[in-house]
Amino acid sequence: MTVDPIENLEDARRRVEQLIENYKTNLERLHRYYTDETVREWASAFFARLTPYDVTPEPEELSGEVPLTDVLELEKKAVFSEMDRLKAEIQVVKLLMLQLPDVDYDLIAYRYFQGYTISQVCQTLFISRSTFYRRHDLILDTLALHYHHLFSRHQIIT
Repeated sequence: MTVDPIENLEDARRRVEQLIENYKTNLERLHRYYTDETVREWASAFFARLTPYDVTPEPEELSGEVPLTDVLELEKKAVFSEMDRLKAEIQVVKLLMLQLPDVDYDLIAYRYFQGYTISQVCQTLFISRSTFYRRHDLILDTLALHYHHLFSRHQIIT
């Protein structure tokens, strides 16, 4: 996963929200890749012959009549790149979530990972809606700070 350096906390917060919102979908997509028989078949052959110097032509390098094997290699490369991106995004969310105390972790997990409505989260955690929104914003700010610390060009001094 290529991560653009984060210049400010607002960008970090938007990115954190996006990662958390996509977490469940990313897990499901990655699971589909892992359980796909074709991808499993490709993986053993693809990674067995892959060397650090292995060069697969890029789409723009191919011109004219393209051999089917080159097209298939490009497709394999794209699938495994997508899988790597999904794994990296999932790991970033897990790393960020480790920074939270249990009660904050639960709020985010219920809301985003288990799909609870705000009312259900409030009921489960015995909190009011206003407390939910206040804590939710505070948690996202905290996660954004951690994300910014991980992916910014300059370290934040706290």
